[in-house]
Amino acid sequence: NDEIRNFTRDPFGYLKTEYSKMFPNVSILNLHAVDNLVSAFICQNAPGAKRACAASRKKGQNNDTADESRNPSIPLHYDYIALAAHNNKLVRSNISMRKKK
Repeated sequence: NDEIRNFTRDPFGYLKTEYSKMFPNVSILNLHAVDNLVSAFICQNAPGAKRACAASRKKGQNNDTADESRNPSIPLHYDYIALAAHNNKLVRSNISMRKKK
């Protein structure tokens, strides 16, 4: 089958071709070929964002990490919340992810 041969020969090219049938402007970003993922994404996939591209490259050259003051976050520990809800009988314990036959 030609489709299987094309996929095994160039899986990313094949997937790009298939997804391009449904979505315009499909591109593939090789995560292993870039030093700064954010800069690569902005600069390669948003051609009109010249200032954002330049700023992300400058930030990457300064070896800055995420600016916590601009995007503060806290760990929410969903697993602790779920366990506490279960232990306090706030959720049913007979729920299963398996499909019923």
